[in-house]
Amino acid sequence: MKYQKKVSQGDLSQRANIQRKDEIGRLADSFNGMVNNLELSQNELTAYQVELESRVEQRTKELKELTETLEHRVRSEIKKTTRTRTNINPTIKISCNG
Repeated sequence: MKYQKKVSQGDLSQRANIQRKDEIGRLADSFNGMVNNLELSQNELTAYQVELESRVEQRTKELKELTETLEHRVRSEIKKTTRTRTNINPTIKISCNG
């Protein structure tokens, strides 16, 4: 069976073309059924892989945007805190010296 060698090498498009009603025909039908199942499974796995890659890409984008927003907020708060300290320090010095 040249079909089984090609399938074993990864070519899942191959099918045994045997039209017999004996044990060899049943064996060929079983072989074709197994190859069909393998092909379906491989197609499902490929689809899952594509979907997963898309989800990871989307989630990565969302996390990057969130990180940038948080960094902006932290910088803004640091600037506010720095301004507040700058404004408080002269007042403390005047009160202490006064």
